[in-house]
Amino acid sequence: MDSYHKDVCCRAFNNAGYLFFYYRNDYSSSCSCLLKALDIAEESGNAGILPCIYLNMGNIYINYNDTHASDSLYRKAFHASVKAHDYEIMITTLSNLTISAMSRNETQSVAEEIAVFRHQQVPKREMRAYINDVCKAADRLLRGDNDGAIHYLGEARQKVDTKYTPERYTVGCDMLIATLLTRSGRHQQAIEVLRHIEKSTDGVALDLQSEACGMMSDVYGKLNMSDSAMA
Repeated sequence: MDSYHKDVCCRAFNNAGYLFFYYRNDYSSSCSCLLKALDIAEESGNAGILPCIYLNMGNIYINYNDTHASDSLYRKAFHASVKAHDYEIMITTLSNLTISAMSRNETQSVAEEIAVFRHQQVPKREMRAYINDVCKAADRLLRGDNDGAIHYLGEARQKVDTKYTPERYTVGCDMLIATLLTRSGRHQQAIEVLRHIEKSTDGVALDLQSEACGMMSDVYGKLNMSDSAMA
């Protein structure tokens, strides 16, 4: 194929991978399509689409709790998006990296990416206010201010203004709020947040509903409520 048709093919495989993941929950087919997209992009030197492919692949690994692989792919997506001035992917990958790191109590690991982002001249656009508050939440957590982090995550979820799967961003904030509440011993509040997530994701995002139920089971386990944990 010529370079134009290779680009069309690459984008088609990337889009198919996205659809298999988000709308079919078919991670094997998603990964297969994304690997084909990656092969074509690397062969043809199409650096512009690499951030999006890396991001979509990272989402698959995070769903399997392989944070080593997902972080590596998110970082590739982030730094490639900085080079390409792709602000949409930059914001999305930084959000994924930061929220994942905070949930694991490893916030310091994303300090470099947050610093790089803050040096970018990001134009006014969707999700800019959201990511600014997520970064503020990370700052507060690094200072040991758990309540401050929860506050800014609450602010961030109110500023989600993307038309692409907005529920994933709001739920991501809610999941992290529940994690921070649990970490500070406020288990009942965490359960209330997780119950809301379970209901709001029903039939919309089964992978997020599954994660919320798993978290709720863990919290009930900490409270020695084995029947509720099993349910």
